Amino acid sequence: MRELPLQDLTTRLEQFTGRQNLKDAVAITQEKISTLDEFWPLARSFFEDPVDDPAARERFLAPEAGAQALGAARAALADVPGPWSPESVEPALRGAVEASGMKAKQVFQPLRVALTGTTISPGIFETVALVGRDRALARIDAALDQRRDG
Repeated sequence: MRELPLQDLTTRLEQFTGRQNLKDAVAITQEKISTLDEFWPLARSFFEDPVDDPAARERFLAPEAGAQALGAARAALADVPGPWSPESVEPALRGAVEASGMKAKQVFQPLRVALTGTTISPGIFETVALVGRDRALARIDAALDQRRDG
């Protein structure tokens, strides 16, 4: 899978899943998949609402540190200027890590769970970019709201 040209793998996955317009998701998941079956669990959150993994939610979103990390990431992402891309979100998120005094994984895992519902995704910068500005911010807000309400 990893050696296939992007377009070939995209075509195979579109036939396998019965979905179209998967190229961007294939591009950021290709290095993580070994079989066609492994694609959809990694890519689902780009096309549907995040999955609900209670264990991931409890581990990364319930603790106060998770909420603080998510709030820092949300504030940094809200201020990303210009086009929304991995190249524009990366410095914002790295700045949030630095400003928070936390380690990258302490910020990125709660963000990953808020965006995808799970602890496994393609690279965090690519994931944030492909989810899109509005959906990323809305999912972070929903995770923070759920934490407050729950």
